[in-house]
Amino acid sequence: MIKSFRKLGSAALAALLLTAAPLGAFADDSTTVYGVKSGTFTYLPYVGTATDTYYYSDNYFNAADGENKHLAAMSMALTLSVMENHGAALVTDLLTDIGFKDISHDDMDGAPARDTIGSAIAHKTAGDTELIAVAIRGGSYEKEWASNLTAGTEGSIKGFDDAKEKVLARLKDYIKEHDLKNVKIWITGYSRAGAVADLAGAYIDDHPEEFGTSGKDLFVYTFESPRASADPTVYDNIFNYRNKNDLVNYVYPEEWGICSCGKDVWFGTDETLDAKVLSLDSQKIITDGVVSQDEFCRELAAAFPEELTREKYSGDFDKAVGDILETAFGKSPDERQAALEYIGSIVDLSGGMAGIAKDPALLNIVLNDIISGVLVHDTDKAYEKLADDMSKVIADKYAADVGAGKKVPLTDDDMTVLLDSLYPVLRRAGEVIVRDYYNHDGIDAEKFFPEGYRGDTQSEDGFDGFDGFEDESDYGTGYSYGRNSGENAGARDAAAHSEYLASFDDTPVTYGSQKLTDEYAEGWKDGYALGYDDRFTEKPLYHIATFAANAEKILGQHEPALNWEMIKLADDYYSGKYTFTEDDPRKSDSDPSDEDPRNTDSGSEKETVKPAADKAAPANTGMLTPVSYVSTSGTTAAPAAQSSGEAAPASAPVQTDGGTAQADTASAAPASAENNNPPTGGGSSVCALIAVLSAGILIAHRRKG
Repeated sequence: MIKSFRKLGSAALAALLLTAAPLGAFADDSTTVYGVKSGTFTYLPYVGTATDTYYYSDNYFNAADGENKHLAAMSMALTLSVMENHGAALVTDLLTDIGFKDISHDDMDGAPARDTIGSAIAHKTAGDTELIAVAIRGGSYEKEWASNLTAGTEGSIKGFDDAKEKVLARLKDYIKEHDLKNVKIWITGYSRAGAVADLAGAYIDDHPEEFGTSGKDLFVYTFESPRASADPTVYDNIFNYRNKNDLVNYVYPEEWGICSCGKDVWFGTDETLDAKVLSLDSQKIITDGVVSQDEFCRELAAAFPEELTREKYSGDFDKAVGDILETAFGKSPDERQAALEYIGSIVDLSGGMAGIAKDPALLNIVLNDIISGVLVHDTDKAYEKLADDMSKVIADKYAADVGAGKKVPLTDDDMTVLLDSLYPVLRRAGEVIVRDYYNHDGIDAEKFFPEGYRGDTQSEDGFDGFDGFEDESDYGTGYSYGRNSGENAGARDAAAHSEYLASFDDTPVTYGSQKLTDEYAEGWKDGYALGYDDRFTEKPLYHIATFAANAEKILGQHEPALNWEMIKLADDYYSGKYTFTEDDPRKSDSDPSDEDPRNTDSGSEKETVKPAADKAAPANTGMLTPVSYVSTSGTTAAPAAQSSGEAAPASAPVQTDGGTAQADTASAAPASAENNNPPTGGGSSVCALIAVLSAGILIAHRRKG
C-alpha cells in the first residue's frame, strides 16, 4: 500500500511540476527572506514518523488580504502535526517552536470516541495583537469516524456541526481564561477537521464580537475537507484547498443543499481510471474504457442522492454504518484487518455469480428471497428476508468456528453489532446499487413507454411490477416484442463496444400466432428503437464497479503526505532558492521599497453565491502553481525537478538553504500512529455481496416482463 502511494505521489508531483506555470516575482533580486523562521516539525504518516521543513512568519497575519500560499503551507504543516492521539507532543513542539505559548489541548490524551474532536489552542503576541492558533485534529481519530457519517435531516451536517460547537466553546473559554484582547485567529484542519474549521470560521465571521476579533483578523485554511454547510454564503477569508482527484472533496452531496463556506482552491494533476461495467450477458465485470478521475469522483458523489435522500440516509442507515465503524476502530489496525478478512471469508464472492452458484445457501437466498420478493412486488420484504438469511449464514459460520476452537477475530459483541446492522445497510445500500445497475445516461425513463404502458416502476414501498400494456392491442403486442429485441441488440453492441446502431434492425418479426398488421409493425418499430437506446446507453453498476476496481488509487489521493507534497509546490519557499532569517534589518528603514508586497491591508467581506457555481472543480484549471523563482541574478528560474521531469516521493529529503528535512519512514510506528481512512480489504467481499444480490432484483424483475 505504501509503495503504491509513493508511486502515485511521484507521478502526481512530476506531472504537476511539468505543467505548473509561474505566477509572479518578488520585488527585488535578493535570495534572503527576512522575518521568516525556518525549522523542522514531525508528523505521523501512515507508517512511522516523518520530519519536514516549515517556514513561519508573523507577517503572514498582517491582514486577511486574500490567499497566501506561504500561510497555506504553514497551515498544512500545523494540521499535519496535530494528527495524533493519546497525546499532543508533536503539535506542542511545533507551536512552541514558532513562538506560541499557553498551549491547551482537548480530546487529545485519551482514545477518540464517537463524540470527540481533538484540538490544540495556543497564542502569542504579534506586534500589538494577540494571535491565536487553533489546530483541529484531522487524522488518527479512530472512532470519530462514526461521527463523520452523522448527517442529520436538516441544516449543516450534524457530526461536523456538533464538533464545531465544541471547538468554538473551547476557543471562547481560552480567550476568557487568558484575558486576550485585540485578537487575531488562525484556524486550520484536514479532512474531517477541515469541515469543522470551515464551519467554525463561518460562525466567527458572522459573530466576530463573541471572539473579540474582526473579519480581517480571521485566517482559515482547510485541506481535503468534505462539504458540511447548509448555508451557501462564501467567505473570502476561508480557503478550502482541494485535490480535484480526492473523492472526499465531493461529499456530502450538493443535491442535499450542502456546500462549503470558503473559497475553493483546486489543485492536482489530470488522472484517469479504468471504467468498469457489468456485462449483462456474462455477468462479469468488464473494462469500459477510461474516465477522468476528478470527473468520476464528482459523478459518484452525485449519482445516488435521488435514491439515498438525506431523510433515508439519516435513519437507520447512518447509525448502522457508524456502529460498524465505531466497533472496527476500537481494534488495532492488525485486529481490524483480520476481522475484515474473516467476514470476507464467510461470503466469498470473488467468482461473481459463479460463486453464488457453488454455494447452496447463497443460491437459496437469491432464488427464494430476491425473486420471491419481486414476484410479490415488495422489495422491503425481500431485503428483510435477505438480511435474515445472511445473518443465519454468518452466525452459523461464527458458531461453528468458535466451537471448533479456531481463532476468530470477532467477539460476541462484534457479531451483535454486525448482525443488527445488516438489514438497514442492505435496505438502503440495496436501493443505491439497484439504481446503479439500472443506469441510463442522459435518457428520460418516462420516454421509454408510450401512453398506456405501465412499465417496471418502483414505488415508495417496492416495485409496482412489469405488466406491459393494459390492453392486448396489436400496437401493444408489437411494442413489447420489438422492445425486447431492441434491448438484446443494444446490449450486444454495448458489450462489443460497437458504434451506435451497429446492429440496429427494426424490421418487424412476428411470434406465435401474431399477425403483422400495420399497428403491430408500428409498435414493433417504436419499441425496438427505445429498447435499443435503453441497453446501448445503459452502464450497469458503472459507479460501483469502477470504484471497486480503482479503490486504492482513489482513496490514495486523500493521503495527507501526498497532498502535503502538492501544497509545498505552490509555496516558492520550498524551491531551495532562498535563505531565511528571523531578524529583519529593514524594520527601521522607512523606504517603502523594502516592504513585503505580499502583506497588504484589505478588509474581509462575505458574498452569497449559488453553491454549484462556486464549487465545481474545473477539469484542467484552478491548479495550484508555484510562483516565480528569483535567482541571485534577478532572472526567473524553475525548480530543479521541472527540468528533469522527475519529482521525489513524499519520503525523499527536502533540500533548502534553510536546512534539510528527511522523512524517516524506517522508524517504528508509535502506538498512536493511525490513518483516517475507513476499513478496507475484506470489506470488498461484503460490497460485492450487496452489489450482486441487489442487482439480482432488477435482473429477475426485467426478465419477468
